[in-house]
Amino acid sequence: MSTPGIDEKSALFGRFSHLYCNENTCSIVIPSMKPLQIVIFFALVSLLSLSCRKDREGVNNFSCDGVARSLVMEDVEALRDILEPMMASLEVADGDSDAQSKLLSVVEFLDECNNLEASLLCFECVYATPPQSEISVKVSSGSNPVTKIIDISRDNNGKFRVVGIHN
Repeated sequence: MSTPGIDEKSALFGRFSHLYCNENTCSIVIPSMKPLQIVIFFALVSLLSLSCRKDREGVNNFSCDGVARSLVMEDVEALRDILEPMMASLEVADGDSDAQSKLLSVVEFLDECNNLEASLLCFECVYATPPQSEISVKVSSGSNPVTKIIDISRDNNGKFRVVGIHN
């Protein structure tokens, strides 16, 4: 007599659960996940959490602290190593009217760092060959903030290059 009730109840709870009944009670048993399924589940959750992180285009190892350290020490080579991979995605041709907005995206990128405040001082205003732009960056390091200027130009291929750091 209890067989029709078990079939109906099993259909309600899905095929992955089991319903066991005795004369007085019924119990639903949901089988546990197998160890391999648990490992795969946590691997997928880990990958999803990493992919949900806000990524910065063209940058694998961007370090806000590295930028701050490079600016304070006026280490142009270290700053190039950090910024130029990101700026490589901003290649523009000579006379490209979009070049200034692309450089502004670099400023916004730096400004996202908690310890940096960046602003574009001027676009191709330093009359050199090629013309240089200046980005002002205020580094919050303890009680004495430091402001440095990054000089940026474009090479013959239109790629932005860090050419200097000064006060």
